[in-house]
Amino acid sequence: MKSVLTVFLCLAASSLMTLSAQTTPSPNVIVGDLNGVSNYSVDTSLGIDAFSVGTTSCNIGDAPLSWVSGNNLHPVIAQHAYRMKDGRFEQIGQSWLKHGFFALSQTLCGTCPNPSNGTYLAEGCSDPYSSGLNGSQGGLGPKFEVNAFTGVFSYPFTDQGMTGSSIYKRLQVKTTDLDPALNAGALYFVEGQYVTQDDAQAGNGTDNVSWREVSVSGSNDYNMSFISGKDTQRQQPAIMAWAVNDPLVVVRPADVPGEGRFWVGMRTAPMAGGGYSFDFAVQNINSDRSAMGFEVDFPAGATITNLSFHDVDYHSGEPFDGTDWTGTVDNANNKVRWDGVTFATNPNGNAIRWGNLFSFHFESDTPISATLMARIILFKPGTPADVTVPLEPIGSVTKVAGEDQGANVGEDFRQDLQVLVIDGFGNPVVGEAVVFTTVSGNALLPGTAAALTDSNGIATHALRAATSPSTSTIEAVRFSTGATTTFTVHTRRFRTFWTPANGTILFYAETERPGMYLTLAYDAPQAALPTPWGNIYTSILSPGFDFGAVSGTGTIGIYDPALVTNSVGDCIVSYGGNQNLAGAGFTAVFQMYGYYTDSLGVGQYYISEPNYVFF
Repeated sequence: MKSVLTVFLCLAASSLMTLSAQTTPSPNVIVGDLNGVSNYSVDTSLGIDAFSVGTTSCNIGDAPLSWVSGNNLHPVIAQHAYRMKDGRFEQIGQSWLKHGFFALSQTLCGTCPNPSNGTYLAEGCSDPYSSGLNGSQGGLGPKFEVNAFTGVFSYPFTDQGMTGSSIYKRLQVKTTDLDPALNAGALYFVEGQYVTQDDAQAGNGTDNVSWREVSVSGSNDYNMSFISGKDTQRQQPAIMAWAVNDPLVVVRPADVPGEGRFWVGMRTAPMAGGGYSFDFAVQNINSDRSAMGFEVDFPAGATITNLSFHDVDYHSGEPFDGTDWTGTVDNANNKVRWDGVTFATNPNGNAIRWGNLFSFHFESDTPISATLMARIILFKPGTPADVTVPLEPIGSVTKVAGEDQGANVGEDFRQDLQVLVIDGFGNPVVGEAVVFTTVSGNALLPGTAAALTDSNGIATHALRAATSPSTSTIEAVRFSTGATTTFTVHTRRFRTFWTPANGTILFYAETERPGMYLTLAYDAPQAALPTPWGNIYTSILSPGFDFGAVSGTGTIGIYDPALVTNSVGDCIVSYGGNQNLAGAGFTAVFQMYGYYTDSLGVGQYYISEPNYVFF
């Protein structure tokens, strides 16, 4: 057991990068929960407050994750803080790294069928590190010794066992970044990240980050706390919080071939006084090569003003220089660029290292009119020298087909769900992932949750009715932007029963629609008649031999006012007098029709499955 007090308060972006071909089972550590926040005394002389964030790790892989305390075969845990304010997303703090030392065997993310002895985190198991433990200064080591892409780090680590003032090594944030008088309307977020060798070298190093929103209270000496209902967002970098909370933000991954991953976000919007703002953020998840520059197109012919830059401070003896990058405008090539120093000039220069997010801003008198190309210039030597990522303004996701339809229990819906994805210029987006999810009710989505848009920007997903009558809500989410639309669909059930022994025919209709008119049609079997509502075997549309119909509408067949669903959408009606058919060798088929007018004033039908009866 850990000899400390522990306080308990999976759209994952999986890496496509591997160090070697992965053919054997591998571990995959994630942050299953951010479980608490500790608040420490402010250093008023420096204007810096300090915090620590508890993390509960989970091994969602299919092999044990090494967790050995006496060498470098254990995870290190980073904590970061971010602020979203006035449309911008900025990192405002980072900690030194908590070194793991003992893995418990708990069940946050699974059943943990094979508990460990503490030297590994078994498959399906979880391990909590409280905020107090993650803020314990003696167990915190520096970032500069860790290669996040390989997971390799020095051990023993620098300043191991050393303690200091209340802010030493902990998650440090400037008080000016927390003061409510200076940050009206700001939102705050914390993030946890695990780095370890066997996870990284299995190619699983890009999903080890999770974020959660926090509130900030107090004055001068501030407190962070979690917000009720704002849960940990597993396997997502904190830059996703920008997109979740601002519909104008687009976020894209940028992978360094054969190495790590960055995420790039963009927001562009008109300004109240005229002109347009452009804001960017670049977050390095696990690239050891890091970044020394950022370049982005701007609209041709535009006048660019008010360039700005924001990074995050290192502290407590980390060796990195914090000199701000220099912004320049290249009017000849329509590019804005920010540059730090090269690796050759200063290996400890101010680069976007792993666990860091840098932010950039400029203003233009011209709006964006085409997809912008952003370029990350890499810091450490290698090939390629840079990576490029396209950024387009946010478009929309709209319903095309499948809304407000119904299907019988267990059947496929007649129409697939379809959405149209367009970019900010109104053009269809091709090859975009749209994730379909049942958010209420129990309609089924056969196959994989994600569908890709076709050449017309249409994403299509099949839908199957629930196992019992219900109304379901299906959400379609554009993966890259979080733009959403929803469908409402209905599962219905029509059932017919015949009891030939006593000549009674019992018709039972169960629907979700009160006041629906029903029609019972019956005759000898005939070939299926295709209709927009499915195959029909009776004869309302094509009367056949021995046709009969009883209807609640008063217009089709014999009129029976009892053939209308009641206040809960049900109807049970029985008929008799056909005992002479029993044993006659006669075969009949029955189907039930339901008729209603939908919200658009269009007549719609329910049709039951055919029920064959042999006399």
